[in-house]
Amino acid sequence: TETVPESGLVKANGWLEVTVVMSVILGTACGGMLVATSELPWMSNFNLKFIETFSLDIHTVYAGPLLSLILIYSTAALLNFGIPNADVSYAQQSMRPIALIQNFMKSNYMLWSDSIGRISLAVTTLFWGIGAVVQFAVLLWAKEALNMPLEKASLLQAVVAFGVIFGAGVAGHSVALKNAYKVLPLGLWLGFSLPALAFATSLWIAIPLMLVTGFAGGMLMVPMNALLQNRGYHLLTAGRSIAVQGFNENASVMLMLGIYSGLLALEFPLQWVMTIMGSTMILGMLYLMRMASHKTPSTCSAI
Repeated sequence: TETVPESGLVKANGWLEVTVVMSVILGTACGGMLVATSELPWMSNFNLKFIETFSLDIHTVYAGPLLSLILIYSTAALLNFGIPNADVSYAQQSMRPIALIQNFMKSNYMLWSDSIGRISLAVTTLFWGIGAVVQFAVLLWAKEALNMPLEKASLLQAVVAFGVIFGAGVAGHSVALKNAYKVLPLGLWLGFSLPALAFATSLWIAIPLMLVTGFAGGMLMVPMNALLQNRGYHLLTAGRSIAVQGFNENASVMLMLGIYSGLLALEFPLQWVMTIMGSTMILGMLYLMRMASHKTPSTCSAI
């Protein structure tokens, strides 16, 4: 919001979403590759020479892979210096804990009180909570329905991620900020897809369903993130807006995972758990769509 004009926010968010999800997939794949190669002769020799050269008191076959991670993180840290300075300054704020909490609660209240901010924040908060449950539910579904081991079931999470990448890319190039509300119906698909996935008994049904679900999620989240960032920037500051968004989304993740774990502990069938989660998503999106429908075209275009 400080370096990109409003007209480019959706595109920037699409690019960011694509690169972040791709980095997660690539990182997972590289991590598996490093672990798999850790016991190969050439990697074992590298570990031994590395430990001897630096006189390290390390007794693990993962010294080489850990060094690779350190180099990757160091490269990422250096790349941060290439981020342009936005030349935006704000008034100095009190660093006293009580004042920080009070300011944060005020910022949280302001964003939830704003009609546009409330809708976008509610969508992202609900999405992240439900999305976190889906990540675990996919693993349990694969184990129960297909008898897949964990290492193979985890590949199904990548299927959803590829759908998110595609959806985010399409949203970044086809949705204008003033038309962000038009993607809200995609949230209904997410709600219906959860129980549909839980009742699926074949990969041939589940994989296309996961791809479309990921696509809908990417299409929904990119415009909503852009709308929330834009509104938060004008109401608060870029940093405070991100702080409020992160707080609410992570609180939603904790709440939804707590409910999910509790229902499983009570021995609810996975199909019923996913139906409850899906119904929550559908009802929430219907309410938010009704709120958004009361926004006039002039109000939306003034975003």
